[in-house]
Amino acid sequence: MLITNLIGYGFWLFCVYRFHLILKQVTDGSYAISPAVSVGFHFIPILNLWWLIKWPMEFGRFIRAQGTVGIWPGALLGVVLLLANLVKLYDGGISLFLIFSLGIYLRGKLTRYLEATGHLSPRETADDKPGRSGWVRRLGISAGIVVGAALLLLIVVVIGTETGHFADTYVVSANKIHPRQVRKLQEMGVIRETEKVQYFYSSAFFSIRGDGNLFTDQRVISYTECDGALEISNAYYDEVESIDFFPAESWSDDSVIEVTLKDQSWFSLYVSTGEGGDVRFYERLVRTWENKRTDN
Repeated sequence: MLITNLIGYGFWLFCVYRFHLILKQVTDGSYAISPAVSVGFHFIPILNLWWLIKWPMEFGRFIRAQGTVGIWPGALLGVVLLLANLVKLYDGGISLFLIFSLGIYLRGKLTRYLEATGHLSPRETADDKPGRSGWVRRLGISAGIVVGAALLLLIVVVIGTETGHFADTYVVSANKIHPRQVRKLQEMGVIRETEKVQYFYSSAFFSIRGDGNLFTDQRVISYTECDGALEISNAYYDEVESIDFFPAESWSDDSVIEVTLKDQSWFSLYVSTGEGGDVRFYERLVRTWENKRTDN
């Protein structure tokens, strides 16, 4: 779900930028926060936590000061946004739902403010009135089209992932891998029907056929598609001499697990770091390998 979350938070920052762009325009540049700053401060460690409270406070304070539209106190808006973002430590999907719920609330208040101050009229078209109001409406239409298309893409990605058509961007365990993907692995000849997948990760997007890294109750396996042909590297546990873990050097990289066989040949598995999946994958793989060695 990493891609889904990245797309969702990207859309949210787009909305934040639009909020502040409109406020800058309708106040002739006097609004306290510029569009670039409103987004940029989200990327500064530590400061971004304060910023999640700061910009909603300014937004709420400005709307309330006009005396035309009722809105929650700015501090409350900020605390709600901060808590919604912290929820992603538990579940990214719930976090996005809460964030966009607040976003819909803010958009509604901004729209009412624009209508109350004459900058926007529900019955007015972009050509009815020259100047700023027409510009704001065109901006709103353009933003609506972009956001609508983006949300449609997000829905497609979520549904595709949940139904097993798209690969999950995280490491998945035995109880979370979709049956459709298990059948696909069997059809491709990667695993046998007698094998049970313990952990699985694929960096492919549209289909897990592109590549995959997994281990079952019998073997450890890595595969990739090259020029339409599937190249599979695998070993039974009693053939494995050592398993070494090389953590990713940055958040955007995958960790590498190197499997060395008793004949000194080797192959690598690439595993996502998302939600600590690389560490869980490695620890469970080593535990499975050691148990199999003990049994033999």
